[in-house]
Amino acid sequence: MTDWRATARLQCHAGFTLDDAAAQVPRLARLGISHLYTSPLTAAVPGSTHGYDGVDPTRISPELGGEAALKRLVHALHAHDMGLLLDIVPNHLAAHADNPWWQDVLRHGTESPYAGYFDIDWKAPGAQGRLQWPVLDRPYAQALQQGVLTVMVEGDNAWFCHHQQRFPLYLPRQRCTHAIDAEWASKVNQSPQALHELHERQAYHLLWWRAGHDQINIRRFFDITSLVAVRVERREVFDAMHALPLALIERGWVDGLRIDHIDGLTNPAAYLDRLRRRMDIARKASGRPGPARLWVEKILANHETLPEAWPVEGSTGYDFMAETCALLHMRRGQQQLQRDWTHRTGMAGIEQEERRARRQILETSLYAEWQRAVRALHAVSRHEAAQAELSEHAWQRALGVVLGHLRVYRSYATPDGLSDPDRQHLAPAFDQARADAGPLLIHAMDALWAVLGDHGEDSTAARTRRRHARQRFEQLAAPLNAKAVEDRLFYRHGATLALNEVGSQPQQPVCSAADFHAAATRRAVTHPRSLLALSTHDHKRGADVRARLAVLSECAPWWIEQTRRWQALSQSWRLGSAPDTAEALMLYQTLFGTWPRVRERPGAALPADYVERILAWQRKALREAARHSSWMTPDNDYEHAVEHFIRHLLQAPEGHTVREGLDAAVTRLAPAGAVNGLAQLALALCTPGVPDIYQGVTGWDDSLVDPDNRRAPDHAREQHWLQDTASWAELLAQWPDGRVRHRLIARLLELRRMQPELFMDARYVPLQPRGPAPLLAFAREHRLGLLICVLPRGPFTLGVDHALSFAEGAWQETRLAIPEGHYRHVLSGRSLRLENGQLEASELFDHGPIGVLLREPAPPCS
Repeated sequence: MTDWRATARLQCHAGFTLDDAAAQVPRLARLGISHLYTSPLTAAVPGSTHGYDGVDPTRISPELGGEAALKRLVHALHAHDMGLLLDIVPNHLAAHADNPWWQDVLRHGTESPYAGYFDIDWKAPGAQGRLQWPVLDRPYAQALQQGVLTVMVEGDNAWFCHHQQRFPLYLPRQRCTHAIDAEWASKVNQSPQALHELHERQAYHLLWWRAGHDQINIRRFFDITSLVAVRVERREVFDAMHALPLALIERGWVDGLRIDHIDGLTNPAAYLDRLRRRMDIARKASGRPGPARLWVEKILANHETLPEAWPVEGSTGYDFMAETCALLHMRRGQQQLQRDWTHRTGMAGIEQEERRARRQILETSLYAEWQRAVRALHAVSRHEAAQAELSEHAWQRALGVVLGHLRVYRSYATPDGLSDPDRQHLAPAFDQARADAGPLLIHAMDALWAVLGDHGEDSTAARTRRRHARQRFEQLAAPLNAKAVEDRLFYRHGATLALNEVGSQPQQPVCSAADFHAAATRRAVTHPRSLLALSTHDHKRGADVRARLAVLSECAPWWIEQTRRWQALSQSWRLGSAPDTAEALMLYQTLFGTWPRVRERPGAALPADYVERILAWQRKALREAARHSSWMTPDNDYEHAVEHFIRHLLQAPEGHTVREGLDAAVTRLAPAGAVNGLAQLALALCTPGVPDIYQGVTGWDDSLVDPDNRRAPDHAREQHWLQDTASWAELLAQWPDGRVRHRLIARLLELRRMQPELFMDARYVPLQPRGPAPLLAFAREHRLGLLICVLPRGPFTLGVDHALSFAEGAWQETRLAIPEGHYRHVLSGRSLRLENGQLEASELFDHGPIGVLLREPAPPCS
């Protein structure tokens, strides 16, 4: 089997089964992919489109074709010398009727053998040893009175029913004085009091969903009540959750695992150590060559790196997405756009908005988790004299303020205390929190720091209490960061929308060439097989939407002028205050980033599916922002007003002028966006790591946040492109059709196949161009070869035209010192001979906007 050259991520579901995936294997193999990378394949909630809502981790989903279909897929992969990377979800399972473990817990409560599988706080205040589950669509008393919570008997089983949901009833036969049948159910359903008494005898307490955030005693995936956290730190739970993937490795069917949401686990380091050992044993038994590989889905903050002790190949690539997107932005333009945003929207700075979002999430959707952490901290102080004055309220205030300033997902405390990197990331949050605090609050924050970092030589009971408090802190910090930043702040503050991406921090300065080189050099040493993603099933905007939006930082004053004009032209379409200025500015950026490329008839009607995609994005954006509407309390009138505005803009005659303006903006800037898109793609294919091609799709990616980024790809088009014989110059001239992007992937993957040492084993060497034109250049250097990659920064400023050629004089004698020799331009196929070791940028970019040169053996003397 070949080494990990490139992965193709496929989203499997009932509409795209494992057999459908197998049908794509010949195409992907010809493209140059070495490993198929699938979404979770175990049994999930019926109709699941993603697989992260698993119901049975012990079997392959029958909707995907079951184990037989997986065997056929593996056979097809091996026939093409390819392998399989499997996504697994150890953090949570779906609380669903098809989940046998969960159903047993509902029926038997703490007596269930699976009660310890799920993270349930049976001793939470008010729980009385029952599971507090907020699933009712109305208050509990109303559900009884109005007949929407009823009893049903089916064979030997009885259930509480609420619309389409079923909850098993525990009715010990030996205690029943009557038959459990339809007649009995009919009698019970006629009496709300009888229903209530029956409900009170169950191991669960059904609650109104709106009250659930206060009372729920189940740890969830973020704030999703239907996804319940699993205690995989317990050996028996680990064994049950991993029996299938380990068996698949042992059979030789699976070559690597991707761990979903590693930050949700109680002890990621211990988990990964255990998994790594078990994977090594299974791999050895399989007889397959090389080790089984392991990656983690980890969101890294700016300047944060993966813990060195984790036995993994690297992350799944969000950090690379953030680095490349920041690299495409110009600092001055970013600052101009941020100042304009603040002036026009009147909103607070992004740091203040983030703190506000964090507080709102703590006080609403994660309130129960917040209080659970507070109780764990208070349990520590009740037994320690130094903290005896601290009440639950004091702990709550301290925890809330510190978490409001935390910029990383979580810490990773061990029995030996906090690591130096953890201290470096936590310390600024504590320092900022202390700045405006009074003496008692500072005392409480000092005590919190001691709990997190000073493990001391206390008794076993004291160490246990502190460990539990640390775990609750860490398990709260991660979902808070995700919900407050990615799912709220990113929909509220949109000065530079491309930087509002998973793994990015838009308040940070853009990435310089030196910053990018430093990250790539570090990755080459620490995690040379880290995945390099540009698009994922979780992105907010596709790779090429971000690439086009980045161009706005090159012409910020012009863009600001355009949006002011469009706002003035569109005032008459607004119903009341909708959309407000912030929403309008984010909408204009979204339209610009996704607008059909250089349309043949500017001003003509847009495709109907495009309009619906924008409306779906806008509805989600309004609810995630929770400023004028929300998932908890949708404001249908406001949402309708915004939809009215968008339809006028995109479809009505009144919107013609703004549509023409957007057409003109895209016609002017889209070529620069295309160069940005090709440049970041070349980085993914040439810098240290393993490139990941989302959905195996090689054309332009204009997708938005899910579900838009999970639309069915056009595999037939991709197959057709494999047969394309057009020259590189022809493809550049016709770049809007996407074939040029496909060719770039195909050529560089072919090079990775032919000379793998240049990518997996070669040194990463930053190169320093000389001259005024902005370039990013580096070499991949190996004793068997040399690869040079040179990419433009700021293509709009360099005057790129509609054939993706640069303006005459753009390079102004900019040159690069590289070793002498014969080079082949990998994309155009043309040869260059350097005798003086100086590569002129003007000569290089005569071949197109992306410079990738391979040094070839010198020809024999004549």
